Amino acid sequence: MKRTLALAIALSFLAACGGGSGGSSTTPNTPAKTQTQSVMGSVVISIPLSNGQSSSAKVRYPQFVSPNASSVSLSINGGAAQLFNVAAGSSLCTTVAGSRNCTLTFGAPAGSDTFVFVIFAGAGGTGTQLASATTTQTIATGTAFNFTVALNAAVGTIVANFMVVHNNGVMNCPDGPISFNGINEGCAGSAPLTITVDDPSGATITGSAPYATPISITGNDPSLSATPNQFTAPGQTVTLAYTGAPFAASFGSTAVVTLTAGGQTAQVSIPVLRQYLYVANSNAPLGTAPPGNGNIAVYAYGASGAAAPVRTLAGGATGITTPIKPLVDTSGNLYVLDNNIPISTSFNPTIRVFAPDVTGNVAPVRQITSIGGVDGNSACSDMVFDPTGNFLFVSCGLDLFVFPVTASGAATSWMVAELEDDRGDISNGLAFDPAGNLYVADQALNAIRLFNVPPIPTSGGYSVYNSNGAIIASGGAWSPTVMPFFVAVDNSGALYAPVWYQNSSGGAPDAQAQLGIWKSGNVCNDCNPSAFLTGAPFTTVHAEAGIVLDSVGNVYVDNPFTNAVYEFSPATIAGASLGTTGTILRTLNNNASGATGPLGIAIGP
Repeated sequence: MKRTLALAIALSFLAACGGGSGGSSTTPNTPAKTQTQSVMGSVVISIPLSNGQSSSAKVRYPQFVSPNASSVSLSINGGAAQLFNVAAGSSLCTTVAGSRNCTLTFGAPAGSDTFVFVIFAGAGGTGTQLASATTTQTIATGTAFNFTVALNAAVGTIVANFMVVHNNGVMNCPDGPISFNGINEGCAGSAPLTITVDDPSGATITGSAPYATPISITGNDPSLSATPNQFTAPGQTVTLAYTGAPFAASFGSTAVVTLTAGGQTAQVSIPVLRQYLYVANSNAPLGTAPPGNGNIAVYAYGASGAAAPVRTLAGGATGITTPIKPLVDTSGNLYVLDNNIPISTSFNPTIRVFAPDVTGNVAPVRQITSIGGVDGNSACSDMVFDPTGNFLFVSCGLDLFVFPVTASGAATSWMVAELEDDRGDISNGLAFDPAGNLYVADQALNAIRLFNVPPIPTSGGYSVYNSNGAIIASGGAWSPTVMPFFVAVDNSGALYAPVWYQNSSGGAPDAQAQLGIWKSGNVCNDCNPSAFLTGAPFTTVHAEAGIVLDSVGNVYVDNPFTNAVYEFSPATIAGASLGTTGTILRTLNNNASGATGPLGIAIGP
């Protein structure tokens, strides 16, 4: 392992009239100027030894001198080079406090002179060039002078590292996996690039002077940029920024940042967590019998208009018939809650688990079957991972069932807990807040309830928890009577619920609906939302069905009657008040590859 080297160079020219000894271990070449060299000077180069420290009393400017330096070339005013031996054992050098201090003595003409220093790894100005410097100084006859010069180290090996500190105001979004160290697609942010440079001899360059050649930094996607876009000296701070824009379709799963300096090139690979929108399509409008040939359409992050899915999961081998809700874990495994039989007949709820990135007619890797037979419930409506990511909560009629995410086979063999609804109501949408509390949209009570979920057992059968749950909102607090079907909670604790307004006579949904929003700090017992969003997604025909938030706070709702997914920005949500018409950020027309009647939606890798 290389040591980090402290570096130093000091130039101290001692003026004198007349001639003086050359001091070189080789015979200096004749300078280009013909005037008398009336001023003599010397420079002391302090070269660190193996311990990497230099403590020369003549050090005046912190600077890098490679410990592998063997010779120095000096050219004055473009003349022929004078060569000096600075290798270990040279008569020009002495060892002082861990440094090899080499004194170069030479003459310079009075007037404005340009000095060019080059340090080589080989003897007599041969081998790899390690550093160089050019300086112009005014030399006065008969007057003592001294000056310093910064040697610019040649760039050899470049090593770059990218480190994200999770949830610390940099690239990772709060919804990203804790162990992930990379870029979340769609999550704008920045993080430092740490760059270490060795000179061509393998010594790590430290100090403060610029490199002989600046290192240019570029990313492989227009959304990536470095500030500044050149790394010019050790200790400089370079920040890699990501705009949050969707990556190019051909981008892949790794960002590549390239660093170049002269003929040297290095790359740093940064993992990218790509985000997709998953839509469960029944292929029938809500309220009518699905034909039993539903699918899961997967769209690129930021897709809008008539964009086609990047892939569609459908076919006999998949087993998908009436998908209600997709869910994606941090590894990209896709869970599909499927009621399994068209509504016109009966239900046999099943959770099918598919490997990441699958498409077409492919079989699930495992299934949780016979969920409806656990205690006689007929159909399921939603599912969600708990905050640990270890358990799957599933709402089915009167109950909430809990399964390990690794469950496979009959539900009766794998269920570890059950949250009983003592009121005998119908549970629909589910969402956890950051504190681990569970919100439940209750269709029968026209309410949203809050459960403080007890610890879930990991073995020893299953436990039954009886809890009424606090009423967060209900039809009694709103006018007219509402029916919340689904809920979502962001990382600040704000609560979102698409609601249908019930027709006072027939009980069927009206043509009006809204998105109720309880902003952070405004969630309370049996209280009104602090804001409502209205507009095209809600008033077109009946109501929206599903809701999901992405990692940057955009809110998505889908409407099975308009066959579309609507997206609202965090700014629209923050500015919402009661009755605000929502400005749509994007509308995805979910009409490609036979995808119709969207019910549940999800965001994930």
